[in-house]
Amino acid sequence: MFKWFDPAMARRVDELTRDHCEPKRGLGELKQLGNLFNEVYLLSLYQEMAAGIIRNTRYGAVLQIKLAWIDKIPLAKTSAKPIKTELGDAVLFAIEERRIVGQTVPIARSAKAVILQAKITERYQQIKKPTVPIAPMTGSTKDEYDLLSAWPPFDLYKTSGSGAARATGIVLNATGTKPQPFGWYMAAPKAKHIPSNVDTTWPSWWMLGPPVQGHDCVFSFGSFLRYFLNGMPIPTKSGPLTAGASFSCPSYPPDTASASGWDRVCAEIINIVEDPDMHAPQSVFGVNTSRMASVDEIYLDFIYPIELYNTFLSPYLINKYRLWSFNPSQPFDWYAHRPGKK
Repeated sequence: MFKWFDPAMARRVDELTRDHCEPKRGLGELKQLGNLFNEVYLLSLYQEMAAGIIRNTRYGAVLQIKLAWIDKIPLAKTSAKPIKTELGDAVLFAIEERRIVGQTVPIARSAKAVILQAKITERYQQIKKPTVPIAPMTGSTKDEYDLLSAWPPFDLYKTSGSGAARATGIVLNATGTKPQPFGWYMAAPKAKHIPSNVDTTWPSWWMLGPPVQGHDCVFSFGSFLRYFLNGMPIPTKSGPLTAGASFSCPSYPPDTASASGWDRVCAEIINIVEDPDMHAPQSVFGVNTSRMASVDEIYLDFIYPIELYNTFLSPYLINKYRLWSFNPSQPFDWYAHRPGKK
């Protein structure tokens, strides 16, 4: 649990998200979504979250937050549809590693992910009160909703033109229950002027809702991120719902051959978007941009270097590693003394 990511921090994340995204309010869907991948925004997000952490010098953990661009790559093919359907537009990853300084391989790793289907709207009723699926329920919007709301068995393809599937018979919803936690909707307004209800309906600019037709998009990006990172159920009118699901990630990038189900989907997405030949769309990001954007690693706490485990804390070692402070309110700042820090 990341207790430092509290409701107050969620509100601050909402404020910086709206401040960053609102000036681009007249742009289309993909360019508005691209704002969340911007280096300036991700740095601001890091600074906000890292400022709330109290580090200690006993255990070591690092939180990695990644955002993958998956618009039309990869795609799902179900037996009920003649064409392939995109999984979503982005994937939010959270990967926590337990580390010992001096070792290159983490001693433990946990990971979770959620698919985000982004939509913008110019329609008055949706700007007034955005509801899933935001766009009219026709064509690709209906195909996307059918996938996100029910998750029938599917084969996974790298691109629309791929002849062979990367994985077949993927089952994410063996029980047939709805909704499942794997994908959520995101809504943003497209408007020449700032919407009059921006403070109440669009406090983070991007608002989220579960894959339930007609469900309000009432969860701000900051609050959603808080629920997602802490693994807390989200109270909705459809009952408590989960944002995303854990997946196995014993190595990074995760191995695809031995994975199945949600593990396989996440492993395939990571391997596809981090392929150096799979650049993000030039029209949105410019030339040769990776499809995976990352917040700077957030050092939650710190483990002593290995040699300290085999000796007493001599004054020499205390001074060498700056591990001692006579002021408890100023704990050791691992980020400031991380390997490679000049």
